[in-house]
Amino acid sequence: MNVKEHYLKSLAQKGYEADASQKQAVERLQTLSNELSNYTLNSKESKGFLSGLFGGSKTEVIAPRGVYMWGGVGRGKSFVMDSFYASVAYEKKTRIHFHEFMRSIHNRLREISQQSDPLDIIATQISEKYSLICFDEFHISDIADAMILYRLLSKFFEKGVVFVMTSNYAPDTLYPDGLHRDRLLPAIDLVKKKMDVINVDVGVDYRMRELEQLKTYYTPIEAQTEGELRHCFETVCNGDISGDSIEIENRELDVVARSDDTLWVTFSEMCIKPRSQIDYLEIANKFKNIILSDIPKMSPQDASAARRFTWLIDVLYDHKVKLIISAEVPAEELFTEGVFAQEFTRTVSRMIEMRSLEYKNEKARKSVTV
Repeated sequence: MNVKEHYLKSLAQKGYEADASQKQAVERLQTLSNELSNYTLNSKESKGFLSGLFGGSKTEVIAPRGVYMWGGVGRGKSFVMDSFYASVAYEKKTRIHFHEFMRSIHNRLREISQQSDPLDIIATQISEKYSLICFDEFHISDIADAMILYRLLSKFFEKGVVFVMTSNYAPDTLYPDGLHRDRLLPAIDLVKKKMDVINVDVGVDYRMRELEQLKTYYTPIEAQTEGELRHCFETVCNGDISGDSIEIENRELDVVARSDDTLWVTFSEMCIKPRSQIDYLEIANKFKNIILSDIPKMSPQDASAARRFTWLIDVLYDHKVKLIISAEVPAEELFTEGVFAQEFTRTVSRMIEMRSLEYKNEKARKSVTV
């Protein structure tokens, strides 16, 4: 089954109708799939004439152009990439959330920091395993990622790795208001040079269709809310129940309650205290269910907490962790002004999707290493 056939079959199964922007993306991905069927890194390496004449060893890897799909939340970008990834007849492929990928990169950099060119070593090791990498939710919100992205992508492109990416942002609008954004501009130029950029930003909002709302979001916070959350905890948890804190990345995390597979924790503990994406990844790998209580309406002064909350939702969503929330206001009103408020609309969309029966029935995922 090719990309088009898989896409049309998936549409029919869900009762969706294709829109023009999705069709354009599917056509381009079908072309890429055809190109990949004849592509291997070894077969596409070629020495230049003068280099070969004088014994030079530098090689040029002629790889197919990648595809960068961007558009607003719920526009079917991941849906289209699902069809491509499932149907492309290519063994050396991986699909991974961009945050998780970068977490693996930073971990590996720390391990081999004494080497002369650690990024080249990492890119070589990854390209030996994968020559097609699909990034879901490509966006930059961390200065550490922005600082190394150009060199990292350059290494991958030099080695012939092909990328397919989804993003809520056009390349030129990545990392809005970010610290030292000028350091990211070469990476943006490289993406536009090496990939075809396709706007998937019209048509139906698929995430808002056929969502059956579950009682997993309690607002406003009232006297009986804690009792309702405790009932939720007791319903979903398995194993021994404890109120003891746990250690996450060598720091204590105070909990309201926890069991073998369920964690109940406050927003203050999870997002106001300094936490990182690595913390949230460890939590997502430990627990299938998270109850997050007492989320306030955040002001522009709470931008750091809102940013951590966005990281948390991204990680939980990608790992299909089930989430129950109590909040002062509806999700759409949690953070409407301040730095990264535009990005928060994607967080709201994911929170809504996480209430659906379809999401609830997804199996939890463990992290993928690269």
